[in-house]
Amino acid sequence: MTRDLVTVPPEAALESIVPILKKGLVAVVADEKRFYGLVTQIDFLNYLRLKLKQ
Repeated sequence: MTRDLVTVPPEAALESIVPILKKGLVAVVADEKRFYGLVTQIDFLNYLRLKLKQ
């Protein structure tokens, strides 16, 4: 566990999340006022898998 969280803003491009996930970390989606959620490697892979089906 770490206290140094890697956060990305909600409007961040997907490409900005890749380096975070490659380090084995979870991307925390948040801004100054609100926490929106987490993006894990599994979430990202599922997103890409669904995009390929379209």
